[in-house]
Amino acid sequence: MKTTFDYAKEYIDQGIYVFPLYKVIGGKCNCTDSECKHPGKHPKIGNWRNTASNKLEDIEIWFKNNEGSNIAILTGKKSNI
Repeated sequence: MKTTFDYAKEYIDQGIYVFPLYKVIGGKCNCTDSECKHPGKHPKIGNWRNTASNKLEDIEIWFKNNEGSNIAILTGKKSNI
């Protein structure tokens, strides 16, 4: 079974920039806000537009041992999407 890291690696192998989002676990967002208005839909990193990456070392930190993240794709010029 593929992991979040596996999928993130497939994206970066295509030159696509990604960044981590919080994830819904047990029906709730795994961020620290118990009344989160955007469960599983907001970035786990600051300055995500500029921090999104297509580098293996970054996605290893964000996704390799952390199945508590969703993957977001940075659209626009950087990813050519």
